Amino acid sequence: TRLRQVATNLIGNAIKFTEVGEVCLQVHLESEEPTHAVLRCEVTDTGIGIPESRRGRIFRSFSQVDASTTRRYGGTGLGLAISKQLAELMGGAIGFESQEGKASRFWFTVRLEKQASQAAATGRPPESIHGARVLVVDDNETNRLVLRQQLRSWGCLSEESAGAVEGLTKLRAAAAAGMPFQLALLDLQMPEVDGESLLEEILADTAIKDTPLVVLTSLGDSETANRLRDKGAVAVLSKPVKQSHLHNCLMDAMGAAPAPSTPSVPAAPAPETAPATKRRLLVAEDNRTNQLVIRTILAKNGYEVKIASTGLEVLELVEASSYDLVLMDVQMPEMDGLEATTELRRREEGTGRHLPIVAMTAHAMKGDREECLEAGMDDYVSKPIQPLELLQALNRILGSDPSPG
Repeated sequence: TRLRQVATNLIGNAIKFTEVGEVCLQVHLESEEPTHAVLRCEVTDTGIGIPESRRGRIFRSFSQVDASTTRRYGGTGLGLAISKQLAELMGGAIGFESQEGKASRFWFTVRLEKQASQAAATGRPPESIHGARVLVVDDNETNRLVLRQQLRSWGCLSEESAGAVEGLTKLRAAAAAGMPFQLALLDLQMPEVDGESLLEEILADTAIKDTPLVVLTSLGDSETANRLRDKGAVAVLSKPVKQSHLHNCLMDAMGAAPAPSTPSVPAAPAPETAPATKRRLLVAEDNRTNQLVIRTILAKNGYEVKIASTGLEVLELVEASSYDLVLMDVQMPEMDGLEATTELRRREEGTGRHLPIVAMTAHAMKGDREECLEAGMDDYVSKPIQPLELLQALNRILGSDPSPG
């Protein structure tokens, strides 16, 4: 739990302050003893960086990079101070390096007790994929690195291309040499020529059209996945790609039965009641990743979703249309969730209306729930959002029957 809290905070900060580029999490073995090991976890971003003048106080409570940070990005400045305490409780330390306006790397170490020695759970990769020739087409170097390591761990022979044009050239050259690739992994979001266009070009070329094609995407929506499959992709995998899913794609492409997946945590059970008709929910959340996660959870359970990125946008949307409930992030730029809720309740005075509002917050301190309820919110769910907890909160307020009007 402590490990998750620190990692989530550092990754969340990196995403919050990175508008262009990438966020990368890496874990290294820093040192080892007979009974313990020290791991070093690093979160690197290409964000706004930290000014030299502010670096000495970055781990203090309620400290922000500058006076405008809270307004523009949200947050209280408590996260890093708490992360420092947790890292030290785990027998480790925390620190960072940064270039203002360019990038930051936050790291923390943790000392963990080793498990009893056990035989390796997996042996040699099946002969069916050992030696398989795979082409990876992705403009992102980190993505190519991850896929390269996964493929090589199974004995595959991988090649890489940083763009669609180069990838197409390699596919044609390999086919002409009598050594065609047995699988191609295509990133969907690439500059100049995207993965969908590359897919179409490959399938239109008789020399390489029989190459099994897997599309990798960060979008995660079923409409895009169905369209790509209809066009000829053998599979569409969401990033970050799970090793078991990629392994099964390889096994299928080589004509072998897929290996059983490693047991995972069971999915949260469906709520006891589901909406009989689609209810309209307004989700107030400024983080794009969180927007996607929440939208996916709600859409899968029959809700119609509209997204707002600021408290001011919430007020405008509620004024212009009707919603059954608002999921309100507490930390948002321009106008936060507490301010937006207070204003909505002021506008409802004397009208007889009451729009249900459920707070979403990463705050976990005593009194935070009470503060949300005092502002006029009806319920509270914590971040990171857990599907079952969210759906139960919606059912508590909306029930199973459509809202009147």
